[in-house]
Amino acid sequence: MAKRYRCQAIKSNSRPCTASFHRASGLERHQQKHHQSQGITFVHCDPATGARRRSIFESIAATLLPSSRRNSRATAEPTVPPLHASPFAAPSGGVYPPPVQIPAGLVHAQVPPLAPGARNNISNWNDVLRSSSANARTVPTYEVKQSRRVPSQQRGASWIRYQSKQRFEEVLSPILERWGVGVQHWGTCVLIPEAWRFLEPIELVALLSTDVNLPLALAQGSRACYSYDDHATSFARAKAWYSTWPRRGCDLDNFVGTEGQDDYKPMDASHLCHHKHCIIHIVYEAADVNQDRARCQERAQFLRRERRAIPDHCTQHQPPCLLQHAALTTLEACHIQASVFCLAKNLPPLQRKPCPRRYPYPTFESALPCTFSSVSVIPDDLVSETVDDGLRGRPNLNCTFCPPHHLRGYASIIALWAHIVHHHQAEKKKVRLQEVCRTAAAWQEYWDASGGRKFNPTAAKLE
Repeated sequence: MAKRYRCQAIKSNSRPCTASFHRASGLERHQQKHHQSQGITFVHCDPATGARRRSIFESIAATLLPSSRRNSRATAEPTVPPLHASPFAAPSGGVYPPPVQIPAGLVHAQVPPLAPGARNNISNWNDVLRSSSANARTVPTYEVKQSRRVPSQQRGASWIRYQSKQRFEEVLSPILERWGVGVQHWGTCVLIPEAWRFLEPIELVALLSTDVNLPLALAQGSRACYSYDDHATSFARAKAWYSTWPRRGCDLDNFVGTEGQDDYKPMDASHLCHHKHCIIHIVYEAADVNQDRARCQERAQFLRRERRAIPDHCTQHQPPCLLQHAALTTLEACHIQASVFCLAKNLPPLQRKPCPRRYPYPTFESALPCTFSSVSVIPDDLVSETVDDGLRGRPNLNCTFCPPHHLRGYASIIALWAHIVHHHQAEKKKVRLQEVCRTAAAWQEYWDASGGRKFNPTAAKLE
């Protein structure tokens, strides 16, 4: 005889629902549609007499559990509401049918945990949802910075697009390759202050070979800058921003310096090597962690002064500080950078320089390997040929009136002329005019050879 499943819920007219179904899924849909039931118990009924038979849960328990275990746990098993679970109250004087005893592990997944005596109705679920909403974390509100180029747009909105990351990599790769290393290089520092960004490395190497104290002005020099679209920042901070991808909208608000983000820590570009002009060892982390790293640099410098062994990494931060790099001075890092350049470009190696007078350390490291550390480069990271970045054949736009230790390269011929006019007024006007004409002729020759645009403003000024 076929089994049937009968609904025993009490309807709004205080009468039991007598609907029966061939399958349990049909009874479940009926309960959800007509009785808004949260908990469901399927009961087998005899089609001929309508008498209650053993429930599905009791049949499963009889199959899976031995009889001794069922009898021993009979008093400890939880109960579930009967099939008439509905949001309506019990009829006046009416009594619900007794609950069915089922094992704890076989309770239907739709049965929610209820307190003793609590009714399984919709109001309970509304209370749960209201309490969850009250405990949920609210989204912070703050004023975002507006773009100066497009006032109705957020500043730096294009920095979150992948095209901006590709553009930065197109700028970073030629700079590193001009110094003889690839983008995966990690062994040594590559210091690029703003004054050196548009200079050819061979010129700096030639000056380093004659003047050992040339890079001392680096400590007071400004950092290299990078601008894209409507936002400009330091080159190191831009690299730290693109070190992890993709970025979230709240990260962009923090990056452009939005005020009022109390729930978000301000982020900085941290130099693991503790050289502010380095564009290699950079991570993006909280500002307080960046400031705390200063203790590691002091520790590395102390160990070197005391001629003690310097470990490779610190143990206080993650990622760790590079202590052996931190123990090097800016002057030493520049000379090591020049020696790596000569090694990559197959140039004669630079001679080791003697220790300058009043130097804070017992030795002066001007080339690899260092006497106190294991700082080294991987041959695969070296680049012997520079990829054409559109600047090949471009004249060096540097001022001849400035002393060597203030050597600076300019991105455009107009910027160089402005520097000559405003910063070298002590020079005779005729001498300054000759320098302007000389650089103009060199730039015009480069412009014609590279097939420059005909109506470019720079070309119009040259004419």
